Amino acid sequence: MNRSDPLWRGGRPGFDDFNRYATDLGPAWSVNRGAWIDDGRANADLPGVDQAAVLGLKCADCTVRSRVIAFGMATAALELRESSGNDRYDVVLLANGRIQIRRHNGIATTVLGEAASGIADLTDWATLSLSAAGAGPVQLVASVNGVVRLIVSDNSSSAIVAAGTAGMTTDRSGTKYLDFVTGAGSSGGMPDAGTPDAGAPDAGTPDAGTPDAGPPTGVLFFDDFKRTNPSDLGPRWNILQGLWRDNDKANSDLAALDRAKAAGTSCADCRIDAKMVNFGRGDALLELRGGTGTRYALALRSDLWVEIRRYSGGTVTVLGSAPGGIGPNNEWNRFAFAVKGTGPVALTAFVNGIQKLSVADSSSSALTGSGSAGMAASMSGIFFDEFKLSAPP
Repeated sequence: MNRSDPLWRGGRPGFDDFNRYATDLGPAWSVNRGAWIDDGRANADLPGVDQAAVLGLKCADCTVRSRVIAFGMATAALELRESSGNDRYDVVLLANGRIQIRRHNGIATTVLGEAASGIADLTDWATLSLSAAGAGPVQLVASVNGVVRLIVSDNSSSAIVAAGTAGMTTDRSGTKYLDFVTGAGSSGGMPDAGTPDAGAPDAGTPDAGTPDAGPPTGVLFFDDFKRTNPSDLGPRWNILQGLWRDNDKANSDLAALDRAKAAGTSCADCRIDAKMVNFGRGDALLELRGGTGTRYALALRSDLWVEIRRYSGGTVTVLGSAPGGIGPNNEWNRFAFAVKGTGPVALTAFVNGIQKLSVADSSSSALTGSGSAGMAASMSGIFFDEFKLSAPP
């Protein structure tokens, strides 16, 4: 293992390269379920669930990382904060190539978020990583091949806040692990939008040109819909599809897709804050980087999960999803959707001020340019209010 690895800097890790041959995993491991052999790799050896955990390890804010291969036929999971009762968090690579972050409380499993893994070939090795930090809420970050793919927060009463061990689990024999490492530290997250550090600027000579104004910042658009209009949303909005009306709130008015965008606005790194209620009947969406047939969207689904999507022509790609943590479905809640960057594009969803989901889009189909901002509904009778578009300084 490279000593420049951030897990070394965070504290001495547990590390196993499985470079041996044995009928078990050796004295550093506890086999909780199933069977394992070591053939130069940790190799699950019993049809059904095989689970193993590191002995003598206890950490709360830490990272687990390993190379895995499941051949697109099984699940392969890495675990943190595992208790003696088998409560734990995990990141799991599914047989369909997607990843999930899950919480296990005894025999109850809760999916906290799901996203595309970006793995092109499931028959080749890939590196999975899961980091856990904090307690109120617990923030969990999943990476694949060094790229952050999914960030979720767990602020439920069932959140696992105590320190625990790390481990690995699969549901099929023949799933293999290599270069298993765990320790205090972070696998890395998406760049935040915070204030730059106070370091001195470089000493380069400024050019002689007039500095450009750069992209607009601050509040770019706001509408509280405090008016009555039976047939549209007024001159500050462009109706793209369907029908809308305004009765002290924006109200979708066609039993099909209804879309509207804020007129005269365009931004790349920006954020929408809005109140929404869908009554559990259809999707309520906030849209950014809108173009001709393309856009990113945060959707509140009828089951009250939130989902981040990319629309490109007629193709809809679900980049990630997570429980919204709200209810009942007939009450207003506050949502925010932020998009930033190009390589990759970082997309983050907030519900009532709490980050629920963050994903990265590093695909060739990523939307990297500026675009419109707006809202959409999959049917009539979905409400929006206090729509604000802003851009960071």
